Amino acid sequence: MLKLAIALGALGCAYPLAALDGPSLDATAVVQQSTRSADILPQPSGPLSLELGESATMKDLLARFAELTGATLVLDGQVGAQLSQAPLLLGVKGEVPKDEVYPFVEGLLSFQRISLALIKGGARPLLGAYHGNNAAFAPRLRVTEAEVERFAAHSALLVETTLTLDALDVRELAAAMRSLVTDSSTQAVLPAGTHGMILRGTGADIASFAAFARTANASARQ
Repeated sequence: MLKLAIALGALGCAYPLAALDGPSLDATAVVQQSTRSADILPQPSGPLSLELGESATMKDLLARFAELTGATLVLDGQVGAQLSQAPLLLGVKGEVPKDEVYPFVEGLLSFQRISLALIKGGARPLLGAYHGNNAAFAPRLRVTEAEVERFAAHSALLVETTLTLDALDVRELAAAMRSLVTDSSTQAVLPAGTHGMILRGTGADIASFAAFARTANASARQ
């Protein structure tokens, strides 16, 4: 059964959205889940076939991705329209190995400025897809600083963490790191207290930010 729920309200299309009943999401929402990537994002049941036909679109690829992972994807009207019109011009055929499915699909989404947010975890996770500035209102998966590197391959999944930096002024470092923030809708580097720093972005973003901050902290100790 195809587990692809598409919200196309902006286009006047009716699709079941019962999974989204409840409070509206805001920019500060954080999803508290087990933070092992393999736990919150079920592993694909097999490789991702790219043999989808000459007229295939990104939406067709996401449908196959949903079948393989068991995830339910919810696309807002803008994302649904964009992916329905985006031809899948990969220039390659064959299959994507199962352990590369998430990075492959997220890379294609990131290229089109589409972010993924974990709305609900568990055996059947619910993932929301947000385009551009709309991602500012998406929830972020909270991970511990020890687990940041596990999410480095996720270039579309929105994540948040807090680092503890004991050897420098986090306000000065946060100001210095603002040049690394290239998309204010998804990324943020914020001081938190005396030694804390909040990092927001995709898994790949916060892994990069964290590496920079830790290097600066290590240098300050010397």
